[in-house]
Amino acid sequence: MSPTEYFSMFSAPLPGANYNSLVVSTGGHWSLKLLEGLPSGYPDIQNLFRLAMTTWAYEAGRYLDALGLKNTRSILVRAYLPGDDNCHAPEIMSGGPWSHPKSLVGASYNWEWIPRMNDAFSDIIATRGHKNLHYLGIDRPGRLRPDAVSVMYQSLCTHLID
Repeated sequence: MSPTEYFSMFSAPLPGANYNSLVVSTGGHWSLKLLEGLPSGYPDIQNLFRLAMTTWAYEAGRYLDALGLKNTRSILVRAYLPGDDNCHAPEIMSGGPWSHPKSLVGASYNWEWIPRMNDAFSDIIATRGHKNLHYLGIDRPGRLRPDAVSVMYQSLCTHLID
C-alpha cells in the first residue's frame, strides 16, 4: 500500500477513520528473498532501506505538516523484532525470559540485519526531527523472550518460511 493511501486513511474524518496514531514497523521483510537481485546482498539492502526510509520519513513529515498547526496525530515507527530459530522449542516456550538478548550472528533469514534496520530507522527519525514522528525502540523486551514472538504473531517462524 502506498504511504499516501494509508496517510489519507489515517487522517480521514469519522466515520471512515479519525485515528490519532499510526504505527508502522521497520524493515522486517527486507530480505535476500525479496531483493535477491542486489549484487552485494544485505549491505545493498541496508543502503536501499536507508534511502527508502529517509524518503518515507520526509513524506510522513510533510503529510503531518499539511494537517495544520492543530494537528495532534502522531506517526510511531516501532522497532521490528527478529525471530529465533528455536522459538517453538519446549525449553524456550517454558523457560522464561533470558537475562540478555542472544547474539544474532549466523541467525536464519534476515534476523541478523534487523537490529541494523532498526538503528537506521531510529537515526532517520532523529534526523528528521518532526515533533509528531517518533521511533519506539521496543525490541529489547521481545528479544529477552523469544517465545513471545510466536505467541504474538501466531507462528512467526512458519510465516517467515513462506
